[in-house]
Amino acid sequence: LIASTTALLSQLVGLTVVVGAFFAGIALNRSVHEDHDIHESLNNAAFGIFITIFFASVGLIMNIPAAELFSPLVLVVVVFAVAAKILAGFIGSFPFLKDRNSAFLVGIGMIPRGDLTLALAGSAISAGIISQQIYAATVFVVLATVLATPLLLKSTLAHLMEHQGEGEVNGAASDTGRQ
Repeated sequence: LIASTTALLSQLVGLTVVVGAFFAGIALNRSVHEDHDIHESLNNAAFGIFITIFFASVGLIMNIPAAELFSPLVLVVVVFAVAAKILAGFIGSFPFLKDRNSAFLVGIGMIPRGDLTLALAGSAISAGIISQQIYAATVFVVLATVLATPLLLKSTLAHLMEHQGEGEVNGAASDTGRQ
């Protein structure tokens, strides 16, 4: 009730319902964490009911032929989105980890784009800010990045473990000289 009211109020003042729901979550955070049972119940309800409805609505809004999802432009956007997240994760973590392999793994782990992206895209298409093609491309990027991440992590970890005996894991690569 609090989340719905806050979401509605945020929309009335010109913000998206996502912003209002987010602030309601922050407000409820303190009181809910004091009672573990309430926290667990709310979490289960959110994931069991609302997340399912949210993702179903994402699919219902999309009205574009599947063939258009695999256009060269969409594929370029997916590659750019993946590369940008890997690079950002690598650059952000390398100064702290001092290990290129670990920083690369952090970059891969940062690839998924998810629920907030979909929520914002849903709000944007409902408000007429973006086209059906941009919405569909956004949904496809989210799906592609969420599905690609575990595969990339698994193959990268397997590769690093394979070369562990060769001194290429845990920052011991001979070309960097870092430990």
